[in-house]
Amino acid sequence: MRVVYDDVRTLSFYGELKADIAKDVTFGIDGTFSSYANDVQREVWNLPDLKLNAKFDFTITPKWYAGVNAFYVGNRKDQKINTELSTLIDQGPITLAGYLMSMPI
Repeated sequence: MRVVYDDVRTLSFYGELKADIAKDVTFGIDGTFSSYANDVQREVWNLPDLKLNAKFDFTITPKWYAGVNAFYVGNRKDQKINTELSTLIDQGPITLAGYLMSMPI
């Protein structure tokens, strides 16, 4: 394993919406779109262009509430190197698929 350094410039746009759907129900969504530029490497490694978050909460009683958070992280670039041989062979950049994750709160 080796560490790679590069100067990366980032331009990001962030937006957020929140709504009270009912007296005891709230919904929120936010997202970040980023654009990257670098100096040396072919790609900006493992940095997604898009991140989205959604949150749904509802109040059960004044002391109890429940909800769910969902996160989406967009595609990222990574570098595939074959390390099984005695010499390292760079197999070029690959695209890692975006993923969605949710968790109750």
